[in-house]
Amino acid sequence: MIKGMTKVTVCIFIFALAGCDDSSPTVTEQHKEKYISNEPGAWPYCPDNTISCRNLHNVHERPEQEDSEYQVSPVIYFLNNENYQAQAISLPGVSANFSSLVSSEGKIYAVGGPTLTIVQSGRDVSNPWQVQKYSRFADSFRDITVAGSKPERLFTTGSKGDIFRTQNSGKTWEPFNMAFWVEPSIPDNEQLNERQSRLAPYSFEGESYGIAFANDNVAVVVGEANILRSVDGGQSWQPATTRLSSRTALQGVTFVSDKQGWVVGSGGLIMFTKDGGDNWETVPLDTQQTHFMSVSFSDINHGCIAGGKGRVWCTTDGGTNWQQGNVSSKSDSMITRIQLLNELDGWMVNHTGHIYRTQDGGLHWSLWMDIAAASAGKITSVNLWGMTFDEQHGWAAGTVKFPKDKANSNSMSLTSSPVIITWDLPATKN
Repeated sequence: MIKGMTKVTVCIFIFALAGCDDSSPTVTEQHKEKYISNEPGAWPYCPDNTISCRNLHNVHERPEQEDSEYQVSPVIYFLNNENYQAQAISLPGVSANFSSLVSSEGKIYAVGGPTLTIVQSGRDVSNPWQVQKYSRFADSFRDITVAGSKPERLFTTGSKGDIFRTQNSGKTWEPFNMAFWVEPSIPDNEQLNERQSRLAPYSFEGESYGIAFANDNVAVVVGEANILRSVDGGQSWQPATTRLSSRTALQGVTFVSDKQGWVVGSGGLIMFTKDGGDNWETVPLDTQQTHFMSVSFSDINHGCIAGGKGRVWCTTDGGTNWQQGNVSSKSDSMITRIQLLNELDGWMVNHTGHIYRTQDGGLHWSLWMDIAAASAGKITSVNLWGMTFDEQHGWAAGTVKFPKDKANSNSMSLTSSPVIITWDLPATKN
């Protein structure tokens, strides 16, 4: 939930501009310049106490906090095992757990929480990183993605279905799931609970965990018992036709074409769409009720899903058949993110800081690096949640704990920090 000077209640409604007034004097030009782009429709505004048009996020200013936006110099730790090297980038003083990250135009963006935190690098990650916070509370961003083919446009989502957007490569971010709902005229004497019951189907309760674009226009957000969909590049969002059980948590989402996409989640749930995310069909697979966290396809045929107890399944025929992968140095730790770079080469990370690689399309996974072990004692434990790639590097994000020397103490005190791991991509098989 987004919170500024006051706590804001968040609901999600079907978008419509009818009854909205984008010239309301209560929204100043200063606020528009600070938050919102000049793209048509980017700032629909509803008058107060109007049932036919409601603001999802009635936030006009960011919290006036001294620490809401600043820069921090990274501390870089070099990681080595017998065969490979990597770097751990720590951001001292940043109180956040990174959940996801993405690479765009040579920059890295990482998101997490609490306080709806976004950090971003320049092209040289050893230079100071920009930190932006959009809440005073325990809200967290869970996922971030580039909006189709537009590298300067990124979307991130998290607590209570919050959706933020930047159109200027992260210089400013706007709370953007301002969805609207139009209801035929309701008599003035209608009871409040009746109004609430009409609005309830469009409320996003709980967390949103994933966001993905099929192209420049079509996108979905998935989470606890909800799938939201946009067909106008994220300008507006509405619930998908397929409805979910209230106990369903969708964790990962990806598209393999303009129409075809996949989501995975709790209870071994796997679903796919053939119409750009409006309708979803369940895939029957004996997954032993694995809690799936991530799904990735390199093309329309080759994909993998992964999650609890270190389990992974892959397909080479577009999901008709699945085969469980063999993970060396097997750990029961949850696989939190998986990504195929092509039909043979892929990577995954788990909750205890292990990075795995496959070179045969997911049939076998070898331990590429144990981050804590490769730090030579500089890092004591690692949790990894996000992963992304550019043309030459792999990137992972999460949290680490460091030993803190105390001269007059026999005990070891641990301090934690958000972390980004980066490594050069090895040569892939032809």
